[in-house]
Amino acid sequence: MKNQILQFIIPFLLILSLDGLSNLNAQTDGEGIVIGSYYKFQSEILGEERTLLVHLPQGYDQSESEYPVLYLLYGDHVTTYFAEAVSILDRFGNTGTIPPMILVSVMNTDRYRDLLPYKPDGSPTGIDNFQEFFSEELIPWVDKKFRTKDFRILMGPQAGANFGIYTLFDEPDLFDAYILNHPFRWAGGNDLVWNGIETFFTDNQTFKKFLFITYRVDDELEKEGIKYLTSLKDLVNAKQINDFRFVMNDLGNNDEFIQPMGLREGIKELFIHYPFPDEIEVNGLEDISNYYYKLSSEYSFNVDIPVHVLSVQSDHLSERGKTEEALVIWEYMRENYPRPGDAYWRLGNYYKSKGDKKQAIEYFKKLIELYPDVAMARRMVEELEKELEKEK
Repeated sequence: MKNQILQFIIPFLLILSLDGLSNLNAQTDGEGIVIGSYYKFQSEILGEERTLLVHLPQGYDQSESEYPVLYLLYGDHVTTYFAEAVSILDRFGNTGTIPPMILVSVMNTDRYRDLLPYKPDGSPTGIDNFQEFFSEELIPWVDKKFRTKDFRILMGPQAGANFGIYTLFDEPDLFDAYILNHPFRWAGGNDLVWNGIETFFTDNQTFKKFLFITYRVDDELEKEGIKYLTSLKDLVNAKQINDFRFVMNDLGNNDEFIQPMGLREGIKELFIHYPFPDEIEVNGLEDISNYYYKLSSEYSFNVDIPVHVLSVQSDHLSERGKTEEALVIWEYMRENYPRPGDAYWRLGNYYKSKGDKKQAIEYFKKLIELYPDVAMARRMVEELEKELEKEK
């Protein structure tokens, strides 16, 4: 029976990619390519309207799942920062590398007012108001409008890095993780921020946060600030702060005018334990569930099992002849995931191998309902219906 089932199992990535393919096939000539939605947000704290760009993970509308949120500054860089973030989150979120997540990007109006601790002349800015905008208005609005987990990441390119490092120690409960460009690239306010860091680490020996900083040693504008990064690394090592993960990402001799965000490297480092380890032997669903249950404690939010992992591990079980254990996983996928195309394909082939043609047809048709353009499933239905007709 094992070989009968395996000959029908196609690479899982094919089914996983069908959401994107079906969306493209539904478009008409000249229609826009949509990767997110605009929202207008009237802020009483800032006294102005702010524009947000929001991208939801695939399957969001068909599920009741909750998701972590990545907040991205510099949202007006639509084709660079925002589009890059969408690509990274979707690519990694669909393959079990990171959790699927909601992306909320905030457009700038006056970035130096909102994001820098001090103006070049030493006068105060509106950075504290911008913090309050996040804590009192934006985050509550996002949590109410979308299904969110209590885990927030801040992505701070350019001057947004200054806001990130300032907020990390001034309002530490606002975000759980920070992926920033060089936060000491701009000279104004560096000493203020550094004094705050030293004070914070003097008073706190445990700090469950993640800080990832991308920088360039060959950038003339960054050289002065490198000493602050080095001092921060030395301070963290000397203090041995519990649960604080600090990673420096040196771009080396990068010649791009707009410095890369470091999101690809940072998000993978943040969720370094999220991909299911190869060394764990899986004999059933419980082995997978136990791993992600323990991982939930590490990240302090309920970590859902990636459908990618369930697909891969169920196929491994089938290869080892543990078909019944694989069947439990397929049924779990069918019941708990919004678009269980992988499960329907595998269940259809399972019942086909058992000789239950009617049940197999039912699952293949469910797959076709989700993905009308899957020719393989249509051919399978036609073949099985012909066989049933001959048996009458």
